[in-house]
Amino acid sequence: TPPPVPKEVSPELKFSPQWQRSADLPELVGVGTSEAPLAAGDWLLCLDAPISELSPGSGAWFEKVKARVQHFYREWCGASPLDRAMIDPSLGVELSAACYARLESRVFSLLLKSVPESLRAEVVAHRTMTSVGVLFKVLVTCQPGGAQERATVLSFLTSPGVGQSVSDAVAKLRKWMRWVLRAQQMTIALPDCSLLLVALDSLGSEVVGKHPEVKFRLSLTRSELRLDYVPTTQSVLAYARQLQGELELLVLSAGSDSKKPRVAAVDGAGKGGPGKGDPKGSAGEGKGGGYPQGSAEGKGSGKSQPQNPETHCKFFVTTGCKF
Repeated sequence: TPPPVPKEVSPELKFSPQWQRSADLPELVGVGTSEAPLAAGDWLLCLDAPISELSPGSGAWFEKVKARVQHFYREWCGASPLDRAMIDPSLGVELSAACYARLESRVFSLLLKSVPESLRAEVVAHRTMTSVGVLFKVLVTCQPGGAQERATVLSFLTSPGVGQSVSDAVAKLRKWMRWVLRAQQMTIALPDCSLLLVALDSLGSEVVGKHPEVKFRLSLTRSELRLDYVPTTQSVLAYARQLQGELELLVLSAGSDSKKPRVAAVDGAGKGGPGKGDPKGSAGEGKGGGYPQGSAEGKGSGKSQPQNPETHCKFFVTTGCKF
């Protein structure tokens, strides 16, 4: 028997003035790409906080909506192509109650704004104008946990590519760790430990080879975890975390080195000793020290020439040399 439908609005679902503020849902991006299943899962997770702010009981209501959407999606995944077209993602008796009418309208309008234009057109064309219909269309389009996502996960775990720079290697390693977590969530059997270790070695080979101290510390970690003899999934993941920490440390050290202050060169300092100045005091161009009678900057390559012994300073006889 269906649950009884409440005849009046529950007190915890009423929109009080402090709850009647506008909420913006995050936009769904990445539809149509290889990372669409992962993007859809992240988007569904990010919907909880803003929807819970609509009313005191909107969080519990949205959990029921997601449970019903997951029920229809599991049914869709196991159905034949003909049966898939017959699935109607309706709200059901409980979610169609009058106490949820205003909340349903509000969430549906917010969801319709956050999905791409292509999905919005399909929702309107199929007349699934409910929050359950919008979320069901997102799951059917992105297919999280489907065959395409499983193939993408396994392919990236064994061939993540080579990091051309420190920042590129860190980004690829973070993505690799993300796909490992996603594979565990979908209960996918991870590839062999030796294949995972080869993937990590190829990912950081370009960067680690340029830093001997990092290579030495990673060698100690490999020896301690016995990766070259008895690799396991836990030891490979521990080595991946160690590699990520070393690469992130390189990113921070590279950023601090680029910000160190540098002392400007002193003007007039010669590179090869005293320059060839003008003994009569004419101004020179270039770098290098001149004779006392000349200016501080002499002209020449830094080689001095002997001074005429008969030429004396004009102050030598009178008041003494001032230089």
